[in-house]
Amino acid sequence: MKSRKKLIKSVLLVILSLAVFILAVLAWFVLNNRVEGESSLISALSSRYAIVTGKEGDKVGIWERGSHDADFDFDTSDSMYVNSESNFKNTAETSKLAPGSFGELTFTVSPIAEDLGNIEVTIETNLKMRNDSNTDYANMNRYITGHILFFTGKTGRYYHGWIGPDDSGNYGFTIPASAFMDENSRTTVDVTRTVYWVWPQQFHNYVYTGGGTYYRNVFESESDDGYSELIDDMMKNSSRYFAGDVSGVDDISSNMSGSDYDICTEGYNNADQLIGEEIEFVQVRFRTNETGGK
Repeated sequence: MKSRKKLIKSVLLVILSLAVFILAVLAWFVLNNRVEGESSLISALSSRYAIVTGKEGDKVGIWERGSHDADFDFDTSDSMYVNSESNFKNTAETSKLAPGSFGELTFTVSPIAEDLGNIEVTIETNLKMRNDSNTDYANMNRYITGHILFFTGKTGRYYHGWIGPDDSGNYGFTIPASAFMDENSRTTVDVTRTVYWVWPQQFHNYVYTGGGTYYRNVFESESDDGYSELIDDMMKNSSRYFAGDVSGVDDISSNMSGSDYDICTEGYNNADQLIGEEIEFVQVRFRTNETGGK
């Protein structure tokens, strides 16, 4: 109880039904698609639960330390602290976010109500385009959702549980009410979740698996949770992954033809190039909402 009281007193944002926390990811893309990331400490409180990130001794990210254009600002009123384990390549001025980058972000949901429902977590991205950019904002945001991937799990260097879009195009996952329940079926247990992120370096890292053919493949096996869903999304929503016309591609898989492979590889690289040329910063925002509670 003492720790909970201390937690609630430290919360910066108070809202009634929705707890929001932000990871301000600064992707300023320098030299051939390189980016700098940003984030800072997050604690958000609703009347029924609190969200906590960071720990004593953590520091805010680059953005909050003033390494950005004074004429533009993301809302970082409830941002996160970062550390060597939980970050978006934004712990120092020299940190770079680029194709091939990967990491993780960790947060804890702490129940206040003892009849808490499910907690729905959604992920959004906001962009600051370069001043001389003439590229459509929505198109560039689509590329970000296809090139920076989020997962609920990771084993060794391989990922599983891709956080893909639902029928409404929203990205997220659910923490079930049962995860918060104690032995008396009351929701008193704190739940920590880690979201793993990766920016695949090449198109082939999506379709090929394991380490036998190429290095840094996303999945270990085609049977891994999320593999078929991600490949299916690449076929159905190609504008998230490829810049240029890929309508002639008949199949995206580990058995695709050489000509289809070449088209997809070129399209993926072109999208990476546009990300680097047109986007200066990216903000990733996590939102949480309770459903099914009393």
